[in-house]
Amino acid sequence: MDAQKLQVFVAVAEELHFGRAADRLHLAQPYLSRSVRALEAELGADLFRRTTRKVELTPAGTALLPHARALLARTDEARGAVAAARDGRSGRVRISFAGPSAHVVVGQLLARCASSTH
Repeated sequence: MDAQKLQVFVAVAEELHFGRAADRLHLAQPYLSRSVRALEAELGADLFRRTTRKVELTPAGTALLPHARALLARTDEARGAVAAARDGRSGRVRISFAGPSAHVVVGQLLARCASSTH
């Protein structure tokens, strides 16, 4: 179950229309339909009830939706954490110092580090 399939599922679940979901994701509608069918095959359950007039979530689709949203949110958080680490906006700084003579300098350094994160 990859993030793109979950993103497609959530878009269709929110739009309840394959064409609008495809437009929203800037994907071709046949690709979107194939992605949903592949996710359904992977999970062994129909996620949508499709008729010529409407699309509805099945009980399995309703059960999946909050989990899919949560997984996508966690994926976004993970990407953000990696970007912050890459750009030096997060991480850990270890400082070693010896004796009381360094207390003032270490305090100033820590104050500058704290002010640069805000």
